[in-house]
Amino acid sequence: MNSASSKRESPPGATGEGKLPLRCGVIFSGDEHAPWLEYVRMAGQCGFHALGIGDSPAVYPDTYMRATVAAALAPTLRIGPMVTNPLLRHPVSTACSAATLESLAPGRSFVAIGSGNSAADNAGVKPATVAYLEGYARTLKQLLVTGAAEWEGAMVSFALKSPDVPVHVAGSGPRMLQMAGRTGDGVVVGSGIGAAGVEFALTHIAKGAAESGRRLEDLEVSFLVYGSLAPTDEEAFAAIANSMVTKVRSTYKTEATIRSLPRALQADAREVTQRYNALHHADFTYEPHTKLARQYPELMQYVAERNIIMGSPETVLKRLRAVHDRGVRNLWIVPRIADKPMYLKLWGERVAPWLAARNA
Repeated sequence: MNSASSKRESPPGATGEGKLPLRCGVIFSGDEHAPWLEYVRMAGQCGFHALGIGDSPAVYPDTYMRATVAAALAPTLRIGPMVTNPLLRHPVSTACSAATLESLAPGRSFVAIGSGNSAADNAGVKPATVAYLEGYARTLKQLLVTGAAEWEGAMVSFALKSPDVPVHVAGSGPRMLQMAGRTGDGVVVGSGIGAAGVEFALTHIAKGAAESGRRLEDLEVSFLVYGSLAPTDEEAFAAIANSMVTKVRSTYKTEATIRSLPRALQADAREVTQRYNALHHADFTYEPHTKLARQYPELMQYVAERNIIMGSPETVLKRLRAVHDRGVRNLWIVPRIADKPMYLKLWGERVAPWLAARNA
């Protein structure tokens, strides 16, 4: 589809009841400070409801320092780490940062926590187990609510209670999703937005929620995707080719997850994960990763269909309607491309007007 034909078409759900009741948050990870400030300002003006700030200390600027700045720059957005991990900060430290952010942005803060990806790789530690992450999330929530909790066999205390900060848990596999459903105030899903992936995630989250006496509807369930938006589909695909390699590494980093792929793609996924350089996790133009994307196009396309919303504004709107029809109501989008101003401008002008659920 070219840009000229795109402009002639009517966007899906362009009027009245056809608008999509879909909330979209945006995540910025890495980026030099001066352009990042402009991205935050733009995000607050173009229809997003929340801002996530990447947390990987070896490759990103500090998430909570940036969250403090973002709280002032974008006063309509919910703000928090997307996602932090339990490996590099004691739960009291995370509770302090979360409570401080809530005091700066009352009613707009959150914490999203996962097992660790590039943060674990670059710190030389293994990602957190399901049990460890669950214990950490429960301890963090209890510290925020009551000011006291048990952690690794010892009682810990916290004076800056902040019970209104929601703690979301991120996961992809069945055990992690079930744990997130029974533990978190919300769940961030990383298992994809294909029809099977959405059904898989909602089923396991609902099972976990039931274990804690709750329903799926009691939780804020969001799906995490990469995004690329450009005047044409071809330009959008080219812009995010490098980040497709990052998505392969983060999604298929274990032999168990690789075996979930079609057999014809498993060897390719092993090769990509072995050659991935975690130190360039935040580099969208790193040439060795771009070469990998070109070398394994079938694997990249498979991953893109399940984990990336990309294309012209019209194509993106069609993709958003499709995921909404599968049961998705909240999206976190990571525009892992170099030209973020173009992404944000096109989103504000040609995507956001057709979304009914905008800034909270």
